[in-house]
Amino acid sequence: MSTTTTRLVFFFTAGLGLIGWFSSTLARAGRISNGYTDADLELISEVPDSTGINAFGISVAINNGVALVGASGERNTGQAHLYNSHTAQLLTTLVPDKEIPGDAFGRHVALDKSYALVSSLQGTHVYDLATYEQLYILPETPGHLSWSHAIDVELGHAVIATATESVVYDLASGERLAAFNGRAGTMSISGDSVIIGDYRNDSVSVYNWKSGLHLFDLSPGNLPESTRFGVSVDAYDARVVVVATGVPGSAYVFDLTNGKLIHELQGSHSLGNTQSLSSFGGDVVINGSIAIVAAYRLGDSLLLDGEELEKYELNQGAAYAFALDSGEQVRKFTTLGPQTGGWAQYGFSIDYDGQQVIAGIGFGGWPKKAFLTTFVVPEPRSFVLLVAGTVCAYLMQFHASRRH
Repeated sequence: MSTTTTRLVFFFTAGLGLIGWFSSTLARAGRISNGYTDADLELISEVPDSTGINAFGISVAINNGVALVGASGERNTGQAHLYNSHTAQLLTTLVPDKEIPGDAFGRHVALDKSYALVSSLQGTHVYDLATYEQLYILPETPGHLSWSHAIDVELGHAVIATATESVVYDLASGERLAAFNGRAGTMSISGDSVIIGDYRNDSVSVYNWKSGLHLFDLSPGNLPESTRFGVSVDAYDARVVVVATGVPGSAYVFDLTNGKLIHELQGSHSLGNTQSLSSFGGDVVINGSIAIVAAYRLGDSLLLDGEELEKYELNQGAAYAFALDSGEQVRKFTTLGPQTGGWAQYGFSIDYDGQQVIAGIGFGGWPKKAFLTTFVVPEPRSFVLLVAGTVCAYLMQFHASRRH
């Protein structure tokens, strides 16, 4: 092989590695405003709302290219909308078979690979994602004053938190598999474990839903009064995150195998404001190695096209992504919010499927929106490709030089 050919192979192979690494890095980039990542796409309610009843975005879910946005109060009964999360194209609008005024349909939503779940005062409606047909209604109605995680799904199982118990179902058959008595504001399911939070009593308990055994309680120790520990929880594999709102608010990462505290998470913002309406914490979601904690009451200074906005924008809202292993904050998200009036409350509801973050804005402003932001953690194989390509090309050049 000639020296020229060897050099071409060197640069070509190394170039492949660089392309893989840069494409992975760029895939998680977005428009930045003062350190925040703004949304790539907006999902907008088409129903006018002069009364504030329309709660489009009060609950959200995302899974493998499909986004689900709850809109309790929309057209009075409430609706839920399914979108292609990559194009923002509306796929269908879900409504209950029996429409009842004031039914709060869409207050809580969840997505599994094959099912969409939507709560109402009638119960929890289960839809087939392939046909959009309603399959059945589970009798449990989530506590509608609780946080967004009043329904959680994993691998064909669902857990629903009500005012008196948490119930586990098999979604394929609709069979009730387990139930745990006690008030639940929020809960999550991961493998054989169910995590139940009651923020009114600052308590979070972990059960094995197959055996029915209480495993342990989660506590960071020495909690201040009125922290609302357990206002939101989410679990993934061997990790669980518990949110405690308050001033300034925190989130705690626990080992789900033994209940031990690993990290305390706190978001950073430029104002350092400690007012009660600027507290960190709210809805939470874990996927893979990332936990995202919302702070829908956060105010901060923002930059738009290089010009600073108001120093303190009440209830602008934000969400923070953390690396679960290190506790390091790796990204923060927000939006400029509604076009007219009200508070943005970005992150009132939030979900993440490892590819995209979806966030709802709560009750403020018009038009009502939900926001989609691409956020992909670079895979190690991209960096490995870069190193391997460079080493391989170097060895080829070294071998060619030895021959000459």
